[in-house]
Amino acid sequence: MVSKQIYQGYWMDLATVSALNALKPITQLITGKISVKLYKGKIEFDSIENTPEEIS
Repeated sequence: MVSKQIYQGYWMDLATVSALNALKPITQLITGKISVKLYKGKIEFDSIENTPEEIS
């Protein structure tokens, strides 16, 4: 949802801002390097490195 709205230019839209704010508690726990791929309005998880909470 968020990637599609950002791709369409709705970065400051209420729905986009609300969705990003909902992710804040989760992102507080993330450390290390998270890689994503961007393609045609989609954000896809690629890899994770150097994280103490890493799941193998």
